[in-house]
Amino acid sequence: MMATIPTENDVLFGRGNNIKNYPGNRRFRALVEAKRDRFQRAPKRKEKRAIARELIDEVHSLQPPGRFMESEDKSSVISARVWVVASDEKVMTKVLHRLREKEWIPERRNSNEKKSSDKNDLNTEGIPNENKELPT
Repeated sequence: MMATIPTENDVLFGRGNNIKNYPGNRRFRALVEAKRDRFQRAPKRKEKRAIARELIDEVHSLQPPGRFMESEDKSSVISARVWVVASDEKVMTKVLHRLREKEWIPERRNSNEKKSSDKNDLNTEGIPNENKELPT
């Protein structure tokens, strides 16, 4: 495996906001959302794998071609990491996992905002206010 620099169409495996917001990962999430319903309705494992293969092929057909890349480095700076192309087996596993996941919904507020607004949902005795709509 040869180390390489990711392009804007590459899908980077990893965690954190830098990875989540990488252009290739954002595009990949959109492709997943477009295929998720069909994937979940597919009755057979073979059909599900074919849908995952379509998604992988779509990433590979971008210009420049997208790749699925991984890094052992834990640096928060993407350009400082050593990136290598992931194995076909690992790519298929990750894509199938992403297709099985529930729809990704971005958080609307950070944890500090949640704590302060939750206080407003309670009266002085700590009982929910009747006029406040509680989350379900």
